[in-house]
Amino acid sequence: MSSLHKEQNIVLFESSTNLKNIEKFISKNDSLIITFDYKSHEILTLRRISHEVSDSFLDEKDIHLLQKEAYRLTKWFDTKISDSITYENINLGELFYIDFYSILLLVMKKFFEITRIVKKYPNAKFFASSAHYDMIKQFSQYVISLGGKKSSAKFYLETISKRFGIGGKYFTIKFSKKRYNSLKKLAEKIMIKKIQKINPSKKTILFTEFDPLR
Repeated sequence: MSSLHKEQNIVLFESSTNLKNIEKFISKNDSLIITFDYKSHEILTLRRISHEVSDSFLDEKDIHLLQKEAYRLTKWFDTKISDSITYENINLGELFYIDFYSILLLVMKKFFEITRIVKKYPNAKFFASSAHYDMIKQFSQYVISLGGKKSSAKFYLETISKRFGIGGKYFTIKFSKKRYNSLKKLAEKIMIKKIQKINPSKKTILFTEFDPLR
C-alpha cells in the first residue's frame, strides 16, 4: 500500500454497523473499506466486497512492541502498590491479570491500527463505526460517524465471547459480563490518557511492551 496525497474516503467498518450504511462507498474508486473484526471481514468476503483488514496495517515489529507494552501495563500490581493489595500472601491485583490483559489487548490493538491508518492516509476523510469514532477523532478532524452500537461483544447470559485477530491469526476469549465491562472501562481510561499526550505530526510510536500471541 502506498501513501496517498489526495483526499480519499476511508471506511472503518465493524460488524456493529449496518452494512447499508456503507453501501454508497462500495463501488467508488476513491473509497477504501477497512474491517476491524472477524465478523465484518466475513460479511464483506461473502458478498465479494473489496476491503482490507485492520490487521494488515501491523507488521512483526508493531506486534512485538504492542505485546511488550500490554504486558508492562497489566503488571501494575507488581509495583510498590503490591503491599497494599496483598491479603494472606495473595496479590489481589493478580487475580484478574489474564482478563485485564485480554481486554487491554483489544483496546490497544484497535488504537495502534488506527494510528497507523491515519498516518498512512493523512488527507483522508474517515467514516467510522461508533466503536471507532471517539478514538479516531483524536487524530483527524475529518471524521463522520456511521452509527451502530459502540460494542460488538455478544452477551450470552452472563458470558461475553469476543473474537479478534492479530498477525493473521484469530482468537476467541470469554469473560463474565460484569468483569468485561469493568476491565473495558479501565483499559479505555488508560488509552485516553495516552491519546491526549500524542502529537499526530510526530513519527514516534506510543507502545513499547504482552505474552506472545504469534
